This record gives sequence, structure tokens and C-alpha cells, in this order.
Amino acid sequence: MKVRMRLWVGAGGAAIFSVAVGVAINEGTDGTAWHWGWLAAALVAALGYVGWERWRGRPGPIGRLLVADSKGRPLPVSEVPGWCWGMSESRFAADGEAPHIARAFDAELVDALDDAAAGTGARLIVVQGERLAGSTHALAHAVRGRLPDWRLACFVDDPRAALPDLLGQAAAWLTPKAGVVVWLDAVRPDRLAEFTPSLLAELPPRLVVTATLHTEDVVNADGDPAARLASHVPGLLRACAVHLTLGLLTREERDRIAAEPAYRALRPALADQSADLLIGRLMISLDKVRQALALGTAEQAADRVAVLRAATDWYRAQMPARLTKKALQQLWRGYRLHLGELSPRTRLPAGAFDRALAWALAPGGAARPQLLSLDRIYRPHPLLEIIAAETGRDGWAIGAPLWDYARGHFTPDDLRKLAYTALDQGHPAVAADLLADAPLTDLPAEVSFRIAEALTETGEAIGWYKRVLDTEDADRACRAMFRIGELEAGRQRMPEARHWFERAADSVHPEVAVLAAGKLGQLDRDEGDITGARRWLTRVAESGHPDHGPAGMIELALLEESDGKGWEARRWLRAAFSTEHPDHRPRAMVEFGRMEMEERRYPKAIRWLKDASATGHPRYGVRATLHLARAYYETGQPHHAERLLRTIVDSDDPDMGPAAMVNLGIMLHSSGRVSEAAALWERALATGHPDEVPAAMSNLALVEATWGNLPEARRLYHQVVESGHRNHAPTAMVSLGKLEEEQRPDQARHWLTRAIDTGHREQGPVAMISLAFLELRQGRVAKARALLKRAVATGHPEYAADARRLLRKLGGADAVQ
Repeated sequence: MKVRMRLWVGAGGAAIFSVAVGVAINEGTDGTAWHWGWLAAALVAALGYVGWERWRGRPGPIGRLLVADSKGRPLPVSEVPGWCWGMSESRFAADGEAPHIARAFDAELVDALDDAAAGTGARLIVVQGERLAGSTHALAHAVRGRLPDWRLACFVDDPRAALPDLLGQAAAWLTPKAGVVVWLDAVRPDRLAEFTPSLLAELPPRLVVTATLHTEDVVNADGDPAARLASHVPGLLRACAVHLTLGLLTREERDRIAAEPAYRALRPALADQSADLLIGRLMISLDKVRQALALGTAEQAADRVAVLRAATDWYRAQMPARLTKKALQQLWRGYRLHLGELSPRTRLPAGAFDRALAWALAPGGAARPQLLSLDRIYRPHPLLEIIAAETGRDGWAIGAPLWDYARGHFTPDDLRKLAYTALDQGHPAVAADLLADAPLTDLPAEVSFRIAEALTETGEAIGWYKRVLDTEDADRACRAMFRIGELEAGRQRMPEARHWFERAADSVHPEVAVLAAGKLGQLDRDEGDITGARRWLTRVAESGHPDHGPAGMIELALLEESDGKGWEARRWLRAAFSTEHPDHRPRAMVEFGRMEMEERRYPKAIRWLKDASATGHPRYGVRATLHLARAYYETGQPHHAERLLRTIVDSDDPDMGPAAMVNLGIMLHSSGRVSEAAALWERALATGHPDEVPAAMSNLALVEATWGNLPEARRLYHQVVESGHRNHAPTAMVSLGKLEEEQRPDQARHWLTRAIDTGHREQGPVAMISLAFLELRQGRVAKARALLKRAVATGHPEYAADARRLLRKLGGADAVQ
């Protein structure tokens, strides 16, 4: 304070001295007598200027009370009106307040207040719930009941006022007779972040902080902690506060409401036990506020709605400044143009803003409540924010004019916080735009990746991930490389995907490098590069990673099996089995059983599959049962097979259920129960399963072709082709070729050629042989021989041998030995 005074005196003296010198020089150079009046006026002006500068630079007020007594002190708790607590008027309270309904946590809340007042418990009490869950009413009722003679310090919510200053101000009102309750209704994440263990530990005796907290402000739409919530807050609430949560009405609370005569009109709604109910939705009517937001057709209505939306969005976005008239007027213009879809150059009627503002500030009446309040800053009615957050016709997203205003008025740190809010409220593109000039090193890593993931649908994610690469954070960079690779692969840009996967695989990240190697193995396998796939998958299998290592062993086993190296496949399956991984051990057992079944060693297959089924694994246990049904069917036990398949069908398993429908249909079709089979395949279609729907269509097409309904068979096969399924689409092309070969050979040639061009390991050789037969029937022996040679060159263990035999039958110089 002494330093500040010395600065003021020095600055003021300098200003006065400079004025005196200026006047003296002026008078001296003029060569006339002193003009004392001029000097006195100049000195007064200088003193006035210094005083104004001191007034302008003085510290702002710490905090203003919503209500106070004649001496500026907080009112006793028992005298504080309901609006000050933040409670909305109940539609059942014509005179006074509606009857209180006890909540499930009331006893715990009362104990917390008693302990806090006595100094034996946590001094911060927080009640959290969704908007209209009744948290404000429940906490206010408890404070009124337990601490009626204490004073309630309910401050105007001003972002400029620091929490430690507010608590210090409240401490000054403590007296031997009465403690002070600091009331924070609908506390926001930024205010919560100001609480620290040391701040709470230093609170004087008989000073208690009570707060209500909206779940929507601290949890995002996915149920994760909000990005704007400081990382230390959850731990602080667990360790240094009493943190109670209020949710939907319980059965006991419904019964209490129904038993209260004042609420008899609610009994029909309460009787529906299947409905999720919040007490505020029952007690409070939103209709009058909702009506005020109706645009209608009048220009005046749009002016009013623009004021309400601008003010409401200011608080929804948690803007880090006071909502002044100047700010509100600037926002109003943007919102008015936006609502009317008007050009930015449109001239709005003079006085339209002032008239709309006066309407919103008008005292409430029977038609509607007061929609805006003014206590140096403007604040919207709390129900406006509730309506804004609703889905459907009445709700709205935070308007673009608000974000535009923020870009032009706030610091990079403020914009970062606003970007967090935009992200939490489902506006990732806005968040990314607000952070366009911010260094991403200032962001928590998970926030960076949440924004990028949310931008995937807009196609802007890759650009954001490339920004993450510039942070020089090795962990983030590796994860970003991997995600870029996945996104490029999803766009079928395989060279680009390979580039990013290789960069990630060459990193030292203990997890991402392994995942990237696995992706490269899949790319090589899909492109037919068995050697490359083996190299990458071996790296994964030998990585020692507790999860990805066993997964890589199984993928490598499947690769070796497809390359005809069954003994290598079994070696890797045994390695995966020996890891005892809770997921990959059952999977290895399933693959062992399947391989034994493929080689007709059914007793071993059944033993492996029974053991895998007995693990009860939610995925691989069911898959084992599916394979076991096939083993029973192929060993002449169709009744056991049907029983197992029906069990899976009836289980509603989203993955294996559709597969069981398809397989059971195939089994029934082969035994002549065609109608039952078709019904199962129709059920499989309804599941929408990406693998089983094309399989079901192919089987239904086969039935239609058998019945002679060729147009329907063609339609179904075409849909399978259009699905692009890696296995079923090439199979459908071959089926179309065979379907058309008698009557439309040109179409048959088209489909078989397309099947060959897919490069499918199974259907490619089949299509080559089928097309060779077609060419032979049309006398094109040379083309037939060329196709059979291509089939031989595929090296397929079955079809290459068939093609070789056919070439021998053709004889001549081109015969293969």
C-alpha cells in the first residue's frame, strides 16, 4: 500500500510540476505578466486528471451481494428469498413455497452441514445433479433447516472476482453469534478450479462453502470428464469435500410426492414406473419461458429472441467476462442477423435493441417471468439455459455470433477455455477454430485427440493430427502418425497409410509401434505380400507386449495357415495359448479346433472347441459353440448341431447371432427345409451385420435361382456385389457368372472377369476355371488355356491342381506336366 501511495504521489507530483513548468515557459516566452488564473486552472485540471487516473486504476470490488441488509452485510439464512438461492418458482406454490419432498440423501446432507458448522467435517459441501434434478432446492432446504441464524453470502457471479477474495470478504462478516455460509449456485468449472486443498484448509471456523453443480457442466456428452474441468478437481471433491449426487426420482421419492395432497395432479405421471423423472420437470413449468422464445412472424419478436439467445449463450459458453450492455448490444446485432438470415450489411431499425432489452428486463407477471436481470451485469432467467439445451424444436446450439465475438475480444488463454466448452458441448469444429493460432503444447494430450477424433466426420482430422506432430511431444506424435495412417487407410489411400504406419512403427513408442507393425502386416497380407506380412507380424508377435503380442501370434498363425504352413500355424497358436491371456488363449483354442476340423480330425476339433466354449468368453466362447455345431453336423449329428445353433440364435448375441442364423439356414436348406432356411436368412438381413447380411443375401439368391426366379436372384447378387464385402462380393460375382453363362454369356464373362480382377485368393482361381469353360464352349481354346495357366500360377492347393488336370485333358504343346 505504501509503495502504491509513493507511486501515486510521485506520478501526481510529476504531472503537476510539468503543468507548472509548461505555464511558466508559456508565460515567460510571452513576455507579459503572470496569468495566475491560467496557472490555477491548469493545476486543477492536472489534479483532476491524476485523480481520475487513480480512480480508473483502482482495484475493482471483490464481490457484490445479491441481497444485503442496511449495513451491506449478508442476510440471515432464514430471511433470504427463494430467488436469491437460485430456486425457480414451483407451479404448485401459489402462496409461499410448495411442500418439500425428502430426498434419499437428506440425512447425509444434514450430517455434513452439522459437521462443517462444528468444524469437524469438510468445509465444502457440493450437491451435483442434472439441471432440474432438484439439487438447489434440496441443499437450500437443508441449510435453512440446520443454519437458520447464520448469514448467507450469495455473491453476484462475476468472473473478475477471485474466489480467495470472496472467501476473505465473507470471513469479515463472521461474528461470535453467527457463522457465514457462502452460497455458490450452479458453480462453473472455472470457479471450481479455484478451490485447492490449502484454500479450504485455511478457512476460518464457522465459514462453510455450499455449492450446487450441474452434471452437464462437468461431464461431456460421452460421459467423460469435461475438458474445461481442471484435472485436480475430481480428486479434491473426493478428498476435501462432501460431494453428494442427486439423480432421477427413486421409487420411495415418487411415493412421497404422490402422498402429498398438493401434488395430486402428478399422480398419473408418477405411476408410470418406466418413465425417468426429474423432480424439477414435474414441479416447474417451462411453458411461459418457452413462449417468450417463439419467433413468430413479427420483426419485434425476432429482436426479443435475439436478446434472449445472446444473453443465454454467454452463460452457456461460460464466457470469461461480465456481460455488459455494450457486449450484449454487439452480440444482439449478430444474433438478429443470424436469426433473420440477413446480410451483414443490413441496417437494423434504430432503437430495436433498446426496445427488446427493455421488454426482457420488464418485471414478471402472469404472462411471463422477468427474462433478464440487471445488477451491473446482465443475467438471463435460469430456465432459458435449460430450454436452450433441449433437443428438438425449442433448443439451439450456441450461436456463431458468440464465437465470433470471443475471437475478437479474449486472450489466447480465454479462447482455450472456450474451446474446451465448445468441445464438451459437441462443437469440435468451433473448438478447432478457436485454437487455430494456439500452440498445441498448451493443450492436454487427450483434448488434442478428442478434437481430432470429433473432426473425423468432417474430413479435417488429418490436418489437426499433422498439427499435433509439430508439438515435438514424442508420445503425441506417435499416436498422431498412427491415427493418420488409419484415416488414410479408411479413405483407401494405401500408399499414404503405409507411409504413416511405417513412421509410427519405426518409433520407440511401446504400444503404438507395435500397433503400427500389425497394421502394416495386414496391408501386406491384403496385397498378397506374404513375406512382408510375415515380417511385420513376427515383429508384433515377438514384441513382448502383454496384449498385442498374443494377438500378433494368432494373426501370424492364420497367415501361415493361408500359406500352407500348418505346422508353423500350430507353433504360433501354441505360443498364444501358453500366454494364458484372458482373450487370446480362448481365441487360440477356437483356431486350433477350426484347423483340426478343416483337416477332418473331428475328435481333436470337438475337444478343443468344447474347452473353448467352456471358458464362457463373451466372444470366443460363443464362436467356439458356432464351430462346434458345424463339427457335430459334419460328423452326422445334426440334432446336436441344430440345438447349439438355435441356442446362439436365441441369445441375441449381436455378432455370433447373425452368423448362427446363416449357418443354421444352410444346414436346414441342405436337409430340404427351405422355407425355414429362408426365414432365418431374412432374420439375418434384419440384423444389419456387415459380414452376415451379404452371406444371407447370397444364400437367398441361391434359393431364388433354384426356384427359377432369376430377376430376384440377380437383384440379391447385385446387392452383395455393391456391399464391397472382401469375401462375399467376389463370391457373388462368380455366382452371377454361373447364373448368366447359359442365356447371357457376355454378362457371364463380365462378372467372371470382375471376380478375377479382385485378386481374391479363393474366388479368383474359381472364376478363372469357370471362365475357361465358357471360352471352351465358344471355341476359344487359346483363351481357355491362358486362363487355366493363370489358375495354376495362383498356387491354390485345390484349384491350381484342378486347372492343371484340365490343361492335361486339353493336351497339345500347352499341356502342363
